[in-house]
Amino acid sequence: MGGRLMLLKTYYELKEFDALESLLDSYRIYLIRNKLISKKVRQQLMNGIRFTRKLASLAPYDKAGLQKVKNQIDSCKALAAKKWLLEKVAELE
Repeated sequence: MGGRLMLLKTYYELKEFDALESLLDSYRIYLIRNKLISKKVRQQLMNGIRFTRKLASLAPYDKAGLQKVKNQIDSCKALAAKKWLLEKVAELE
């Protein structure tokens, strides 16, 4: 799982959004199907996928949308890569 998360970050950083979208979809399906992953970890990773998708699809000039996503990330307790996501939000501000 750590490898997929690293790949997700790499695709985002390189602005490879087609590859990122494909990875987000396949990772989400993997998490749903893999019953060996605890519910807590699954929820953290699913939230990470959700917020990464929101950031990738956000228009660069949409400051209100960016603030909304930032507030959602801040308030989310179960979130993988929270620090990284907040760094990406700060870069877009």
